Amino acid sequence: MGYTKISTNKTFVKLSECTDGDVLVDGGVYLGSSMNKFKNLNHEFRTKDKGIVVISSGSLNYIVENHLTVNDVVRITYKGTIKLSKGAYAGKPCHQFEVEKDEAESYTSKEEFSTPVEEEVVAPKGKSKGKISLDDLD
Repeated sequence: MGYTKISTNKTFVKLSECTDGDVLVDGGVYLGSSMNKFKNLNHEFRTKDKGIVVISSGSLNYIVENHLTVNDVVRITYKGTIKLSKGAYAGKPCHQFEVEKDEAESYTSKEEFSTPVEEEVVAPKGKSKGKISLDDLD
C-alpha cells in the first residue's frame, strides 16, 4: 500500500507585508470563498505544492465574484495600494491586485492537482461504537 502526502497547510496572506509585484498565487486553483469570523470573505487557492493560500481583501471580492469560478487556474500579483478618492472610505488605502486566469487549464485537467476521492467507510456489525481497526474493515 502506498501513501500520497496530502498537505492541508493554510497560508494567510498578510497584505500589510506585501510589496508591489509580489506574486501571491502562481498557477493556483481557486477553491472557493468562505466567510471569516470578521464577516469578510476569505478566498482560497490550492497551490502546486498542495498547500492552500488564503487572501482576504474587499478589492479582490469583486474580481473573484465576477470573473472566477471554482477550479479556475489563476496567477495573482499584488499591485500595492491606492487611496480612495470618494465614498465612505475616501482617503483610506485600497489594495490592488492583478489577476490572470488560465483559460486553457482547469483543476480537473491538471494531474498534479488531483485529490484523492473520499470513500464512505462503514463500520462492521457490532463495532459501531468505540475503536475500529483497519483489520475490522473488509
